[in-house]
Amino acid sequence: MFLLFHAVLYAQHTEAEDKGETIRKKMALAFGGEKNINKLRLLDYTVIDHTFVRGSSYPTRTHYRLDLQKRHIIETTHHEGGTSIRAIDDSGAWKEVDGAREPLAVEEKVQLEHVLFYNFLAMLQNRDLKFRHLLTCHYKGEEAEIVQVTNPHTLQDIHLIISKSTFTVLASSQQQSGSKQETMSYRDEKEYRRVGRGLIFPLAYHLYVDGELASEGRVVDMKLRDK
Repeated sequence: MFLLFHAVLYAQHTEAEDKGETIRKKMALAFGGEKNINKLRLLDYTVIDHTFVRGSSYPTRTHYRLDLQKRHIIETTHHEGGTSIRAIDDSGAWKEVDGAREPLAVEEKVQLEHVLFYNFLAMLQNRDLKFRHLLTCHYKGEEAEIVQVTNPHTLQDIHLIISKSTFTVLASSQQQSGSKQETMSYRDEKEYRRVGRGLIFPLAYHLYVDGELASEGRVVDMKLRDK
């Protein structure tokens, strides 16, 4: 009985991973195809974000450069207090404050790694990631598949809500552990547009934390470069 139980669990797990891989392939096709995605080396884009706190809006403008081949990233953020730079490159993980460079704290390094993990074009190019089908559902009136995406090397984890009709990402969700309690965040992806090289990308988003709109943003000036 014990062996039979584990055989059933293994079969269910394998079926979920097989279905997840099938959905990943359809998602890659929807975003422009494996061939076009795998040729990408550099992504340059800017995110204009408005974070809402107690009725006030706080704007930031952040430029990202992602090297998909080396898994490097440079983040330059312009805000009311000035400009900050954070990066992961051949020299390690670092940030620049008032012209002086210092090592990046562990929490900040994790945040930066998540940008690489979450970017859908980078995600579809990274074949180390595991896609596992969880369930079929309806999200905001549209039939969808929920897929868990994990990185076995870093333990990064996110749930994608993928349209069954277009196989683009409608939204993502994840639990976040804070200093006081865990919160659930959902990010709706909007306005898919062609961005060059035969690829599409969502150029707007709304982020909800525990059901409340926490921020909204737009991606501008996206540039792609092949390997």
